[in-house]
Amino acid sequence: KGVFVACHDHPTPLDLVHSIQCSCNAYYCNAFIRIMQDPDFPSIEEAYTAWRNYIIAFGFSDPLGIDLPYEKGGSVPKNTYYDHYYGKDHWSPLTIISMAIGQGEVLTTPLQIANLAATIANKGYFITPHVIKNIAGVDTIDHEYTIPHYVGVDSSYFNYVIRGMELAVNESPGTATIARHPTIDICGKTGTAQNPHGAAHSVFMAFAPKDNPKIAIAVYVEHGEWGSSYAAPIASLMIEKYLTDTIIPSRKWLEKRMMEGNLLNEK
Repeated sequence: KGVFVACHDHPTPLDLVHSIQCSCNAYYCNAFIRIMQDPDFPSIEEAYTAWRNYIIAFGFSDPLGIDLPYEKGGSVPKNTYYDHYYGKDHWSPLTIISMAIGQGEVLTTPLQIANLAATIANKGYFITPHVIKNIAGVDTIDHEYTIPHYVGVDSSYFNYVIRGMELAVNESPGTATIARHPTIDICGKTGTAQNPHGAAHSVFMAFAPKDNPKIAIAVYVEHGEWGSSYAAPIASLMIEKYLTDTIIPSRKWLEKRMMEGNLLNEK
């Protein structure tokens, strides 16, 4: 029995870089299947566990440990979850294919998505997000907020991801060209989170500038539909404001559109 995963119109076939530019569901589903069927692993359970371990290393599932109370975690189920739900030996890559595009049983928080953007910008490591940078009269803060956490992926591979994120924003047919800025090289990735209760949620993660990044960000707009509809423009404006303390005149229309948006009353 086949499984069909929808995608929007874009050039095809695509390599990794251009799959990120065009946000191609089919590319990630095929890559996920290849990982789950990798002959180096004797079973799908072992392939899935290896894949999951990398995902966890990027800061997903458990809370990151920010220096604020009540941080929520996400969820990336263990293989035993599927053994219990479907029965051992009765699930396959197609059974869990939605995991390939970060949906299905994958749960994340906006903070974890922003942390992913920071990890990509750093080419393979993150520092636990924290609010307090220093305290007057205190020599040091908790060591946890000063050490890098490496994700176990060679830094050279991140160059392909960064290039794809740059194209997504700065060149057609990128899915986030609405976020393009004339002087700031923004790298980003759109997301459209399916919602059984109404319009999809608009998601976007980004960092900037591409070289020597200063900011990583994630924006999540409930019922905002496409990632390019609300999340990408909002993130782009926030990046500009953070880096330059202003919005240039040529982008005032975008600021106005975001400020006057009313998702509560849209049909």
